Amino acid sequence: MHWTREGIDEVFDSLYNELGRLPTETEFRDYGGVIKYIRDGRYDSGITSYNQYVEFRGLMPRPAKGGRRVK
Repeated sequence: MHWTREGIDEVFDSLYNELGRLPTETEFRDYGGVIKYIRDGRYDSGITSYNQYVEFRGLMPRPAKGGRRVK
């Protein structure tokens, strides 16, 4: 499937609203290729990770396992 920025944002917003929290990367598994699309820089050339995408959307990403949120 070919994703667009709007399509990715819609999927993210839908999961965020459905879950009531920030979705994890694995929760996108029903939306084939969304995370790869983001990581490959096809959402935006300056965004190559899910955490960067989350920050771009104005939210605080989850800390890495064993890590702390810092901001």
